[in-house]
Amino acid sequence: MIDTGATHSFITQAALSTLYHSVIPPCDRIAQLGDGQTTLKVVGKVQLFLQFHKVFTPLNVLVVKTMNTDSILGSDGCKKNAARIDYEKSPVSIRSSCGRIFIPYNKTIDCLTLDVKSINVIHIPPRESYTVQAKVELSSADTVYFSPVDPIQSEKSIVMSPSLLHINNYTTYLEVYNPHDYTYTLPMNTLLGRVTHTPYDMHSCLLFDTSRETSSLSPQHHIFNTIELEQKPSETSNTIDKLITHIKNVQEKQQLRLILQQHIKIFDISKVT
Repeated sequence: MIDTGATHSFITQAALSTLYHSVIPPCDRIAQLGDGQTTLKVVGKVQLFLQFHKVFTPLNVLVVKTMNTDSILGSDGCKKNAARIDYEKSPVSIRSSCGRIFIPYNKTIDCLTLDVKSINVIHIPPRESYTVQAKVELSSADTVYFSPVDPIQSEKSIVMSPSLLHINNYTTYLEVYNPHDYTYTLPMNTLLGRVTHTPYDMHSCLLFDTSRETSSLSPQHHIFNTIELEQKPSETSNTIDKLITHIKNVQEKQQLRLILQQHIKIFDISKVT
């Protein structure tokens, strides 16, 4: 993955184990991510030869235990190779002795999925829902789209709904509902679903109320999120998006969009009345 905001390049121990490399000298450092809070434990530093088509270039890479991707090419590697990114046509070009080399890349943010797993053992009473604290291999995100795993729902006898979640320091909160007449125990490290980049065609989805995080051990009323999907944003939807573009708070923007969508005919200027 290319991250021009990262000052260094990184690779996980698991990914490094698949490559031929020199001996890793011991290192005791802490790397801080761009959110200013999350840290990565650096276990060593190694020189790797990166191959771009037929061009090889050496680069010193920091080795970490885990990340949400196998490796990150940071600004150090980008500057060394005079890398340029064309965000419109999606090629990356680097400098070489033969001139600039163009390499296509995939915008994988829309298809990157990360597991969401429970942190603690939770006992959910019959016909009630609990706010469950969960972990995800993502340091922080204002809004991600959560999709429950269907086989998990059937095997574990629990109900969850698709929702928009907030992630802070690898942690998020979501509601799990027990539809049965007996208490269900949710084991630690249970796979609840997966999160991904919020789809562009997400019409509306009520954000989970994170103000109730502290009551994760008390029963709560179950609230299902509502989601509507559109194949293509209409002209009226684009008008509504322009009206609320000045709102900075993500939750307030989503809630206002939902209200305006309920009166969408008022904003339809395609027909003269």
